[in-house]
Amino acid sequence: MNKSYFFDLGGTLLKLTEDDQIYMDSHGKTELLPNVQSVLSELEDETIFVVTNQSGIEKGIVSLDDVFNWMTQIEEICEITIEDYWACPALDSSFRKPNPGMITALADKHFISLEDSIFVGDSESDFEAAGQAGIKEIYHAKDFFGWETA
Repeated sequence: MNKSYFFDLGGTLLKLTEDDQIYMDSHGKTELLPNVQSVLSELEDETIFVVTNQSGIEKGIVSLDDVFNWMTQIEEICEITIEDYWACPALDSSFRKPNPGMITALADKHFISLEDSIFVGDSESDFEAAGQAGIKEIYHAKDFFGWETA
């Protein structure tokens, strides 16, 4: 089994708007948070997954195409490959964090040992999902990416 990194998306890798949605400019471009590019670039040979609650899909604010676009932008900017990702669009789903469903489904699909994996997120629901999935090494994004606290 492979060791892997699981990342949350909004507030961990990508900038959020005031209403907790992924920031996009008028051309559909998003913005990486500080140090994300340099840190992810160092992980270019690692197995990387992204798991994200995206209720904006169910609400009609964003689409699955937008999510795919964000993953592509991260890959291109950081010169990495995201092995796979899971975006949960439903507010009422067993896959929605804090449930571990997205993490465990990706681990099963890709034969990943969660015990040996690393999770990086920015919210209690991220940390709870990772812990319930059996991930032992869990980091807050501010610590993993070295953000200064105000």
